[in-house]
Amino acid sequence: GFDQIALILFDQDFNVSKAIIIPRSVAEPYLRWSARQSGWFVSLTQSFWKEPGLVDVTHLLTRSCQELGGYQGTKRNERVAVA
Repeated sequence: GFDQIALILFDQDFNVSKAIIIPRSVAEPYLRWSARQSGWFVSLTQSFWKEPGLVDVTHLLTRSCQELGGYQGTKRNERVAVA
């Protein structure tokens, strides 16, 4: 299992628009199973964004990607991360 969930939202050009870490116990009421996708998805309602324990790591993620040399800006065809 896992204790934390990391969620990354991308804009239409695949740039990171928001990155968060949230405890699994806080996120569980918003998780839904999708048989069609064979996976879980999170219902990002207004109440979800107000949950305690949600940590915004957007700046940390984009800065780390820049330091790794994989995030160059906002153009669609640029690399996002180097793993």
